[in-house]
Amino acid sequence: MVGARCRYSDPCIDEYNPITKVFTKIGWDFNEVPSDIPGLTVGVSLQMNDIIALPAGVFSHLSQCTWLELQQNEIYTVDKDAFKGLVKLEYLNLDRNNTLALEPGTFSDLSECKQLYIPRNKITSLAAGVFRGLSKCTKFDIGVNDISYIDKEAFAGLWGLRELYLHDNELTSIDRDLFAPLWSMWRMRLSNNILTTLPAYIFENKPRPFSLDIHGEDRNQWDCSSLCWLKHEEQHGTITFIKSKPVCAGDGDWDSLDCGDKGDYLHFILNNC
Repeated sequence: MVGARCRYSDPCIDEYNPITKVFTKIGWDFNEVPSDIPGLTVGVSLQMNDIIALPAGVFSHLSQCTWLELQQNEIYTVDKDAFKGLVKLEYLNLDRNNTLALEPGTFSDLSECKQLYIPRNKITSLAAGVFRGLSKCTKFDIGVNDISYIDKEAFAGLWGLRELYLHDNELTSIDRDLFAPLWSMWRMRLSNNILTTLPAYIFENKPRPFSLDIHGEDRNQWDCSSLCWLKHEEQHGTITFIKSKPVCAGDGDWDSLDCGDKGDYLHFILNNC
């Protein structure tokens, strides 16, 4: 911290406002979380610095903090106890870092968190229970990572989640039970993965209409014949596509896909699961 320099030509921000109780350090070249954040701080903005790690207890004295911005740093590692003590935190942004992995328990103290952003990192997998503690989280973005594997219990405890963004990852398959705990979810982005199919009725027991983005341009080349259940849901208005419709592999076309009678297809599914 001593001798930290401004990284940009525009003036950097370095201030603590005692009225709003907001601590701001933006655009400096320091590589660790400042140790002088006052204990009564309610908001912390540390984006566009060179922070490389979040050690255990680094925010433990900030029991009144409700929002924390850490985007556009160089954060490689996040200790599972890094966010201990942030019991009132409602908003956490870790966008545009270099985080490789998240351990179960990392968010266990964030029972008040409503929005969590971890896009544009380098995460490759999500372990069982990694997001336990986030029962009030309503919006979660972990798109644009390198995720190729998600344990079927990774989203356990996210009962209040309404929007989930998993776009631009490396997923080749989705477990049938992966989204089962997400009772409140009504919007999802799965675009630009490497998916070819989805388990039938994987979005059952979710609020309707359900908004879905699974387009893929050169990725997500769908075996559309396996998605007749989704076609029927679209026809009945229970699922709507956020952007474009699925791109079928080969010469197939979603709009001309012939899936027959819905009743016949349901009978097929029930007898072939």
